[in-house]
Amino acid sequence: VVPEKRAVRGGRTVPVPFAEIQPAQRGLARDPLLFVKGGNGSGLKVLQRHPELGEALAREARVIFVDHRGSAPWATPHMACESYPEGLDAANVKAEPAKVEACRSHLAARRDLNLYGPWESAQDLRDLRLALGLPRWDVYGVSYGTTIAQRLLTVDGEGIASIVLDGMSGADSN
Repeated sequence: VVPEKRAVRGGRTVPVPFAEIQPAQRGLARDPLLFVKGGNGSGLKVLQRHPELGEALAREARVIFVDHRGSAPWATPHMACESYPEGLDAANVKAEPAKVEACRSHLAARRDLNLYGPWESAQDLRDLRLALGLPRWDVYGVSYGTTIAQRLLTVDGEGIASIVLDGMSGADSN
């Protein structure tokens, strides 16, 4: 659990749902691997739908899958709307602009959407690393997860052993 707004002491908190897969080979001295998903941000959904990916990644290292704050369905509050029950994937070319705006307006009425961006998610990941007692980890970012991984490099560079940006989003994307 992390502060929703870090500048406010004693304010609301948000969970950072995550799952760990232990390596198939014990006793390896490799740094853990953090999997940072793009799209709607649900790494746990990827793990649920494709457990073979988790198994493949965990052959030689502990792997951590995480949901970004606001990701549907496990993060609370989750940023989902009736039109987009799994959360809005900004890359969805079939998304109807009117429905996207209605969803954004619905969410903005409930939460400050500025608290659910890549900088906040990067700080959440730093807090997760520290809570897990990890001195450092390898980071694998996919799509929009590359934007969060780039922010993580800025806020927690000393905690990153290596970083892979797969299907990179621009450094200035939000």
